[in-house]
Amino acid sequence: MKFTITRLDKMNNSEKKRLGYYRYCQFVQRLGWNLPECTEGAEWDEFDKTNPLFILAIDASDEICGCARLLPTTGPYLLDGVFAHLCDSPPPKKKYIWEISRFAVSYPNIARALFLKCLDCCHSFGGLEVVGIVNRSMERYYTYIGVNFKRIGPVTPYEGEDLIPISLSVIQNKLSEYLNNDAAQRRIFLYTKSDLGQLRKTQPEFG
Repeated sequence: MKFTITRLDKMNNSEKKRLGYYRYCQFVQRLGWNLPECTEGAEWDEFDKTNPLFILAIDASDEICGCARLLPTTGPYLLDGVFAHLCDSPPPKKKYIWEISRFAVSYPNIARALFLKCLDCCHSFGGLEVVGIVNRSMERYYTYIGVNFKRIGPVTPYEGEDLIPISLSVIQNKLSEYLNNDAAQRRIFLYTKSDLGQLRKTQPEFG
């Protein structure tokens, strides 16, 4: 398995179709999310139009088995655009704060590595903190795997789920220690195909 860090404008039509279909399978079919902008067989939203970063996990059959979207909070992003009312104070607009959204994996054993790869990527773009929306089960999972986070708003019912806005540092020592002590997870984490220098050149500027 490998990770690829990319943007939509770096993908060909086939790669975009595969990602849209994977997101559709994960978020619409598996999780049952009600997404008005979604079309049959492809899941995209308004925040994909700003050319965000994507981290994709690719399995041995060259199929997507995990994905995450990274957005700078200086531009449009999900927490600010859709869920701002869940936060105790206005969502951040800072260059050093990024958002992780549309996080999904096909195999639970790669979730930690993908999450750490997200934090590592945000850090490489100057990020120090990450924000996002989680449900109660995801919050429990973060606690279980040792993620040090804080709530930035109350638990709020939303379409049958309890949603919680959270913030965390990109430096997560417990997660990193786990990765360093697990050879299989370390191999997953290190095998990454990307050109961060080229991606930084295409980073959109907001505000």
